[in-house]
Amino acid sequence: MNKVWRATTYLLGVLLPVLVARWQQRRAAHLIGVPFQRQPVPLKRFLVWLPLHLIVAGLMLLWLGNGLLAAVAMPLWWRFPAGDPPRLLIELPVTSWASAIALGVAQLALLAALGSVAFPPLAAAHARLTLALLAPSA
Repeated sequence: MNKVWRATTYLLGVLLPVLVARWQQRRAAHLIGVPFQRQPVPLKRFLVWLPLHLIVAGLMLLWLGNGLLAAVAMPLWWRFPAGDPPRLLIELPVTSWASAIALGVAQLALLAALGSVAFPPLAAAHARLTLALLAPSA
């Protein structure tokens, strides 16, 4: 059991973060269009980069979650409890087919517009910061 615990701790604590950082470096270099240089990631730089990456991932999950809620609430609004209906577009409750369709389509359209306008610059900035933060110190 002790050997399994050590191997699991090594994989999750050491190897996985390094692999994720290298993968993100490769993706960032590809997005920006610069050549990827395989170099070791210093632990201090990784620990500075990780919160940035988690914030960007959180924003993406928030956007995706709102889109999924709208996609589920439109056809299945009647399956939610009457006392706690699903809420779309800044806490507007969905209580009828008309509100489900109108609010669902409006929320999906706003999320699509937000994604098409905000995500390309956000992805480019994240890629530049990833390459800068995960580069070895000079």
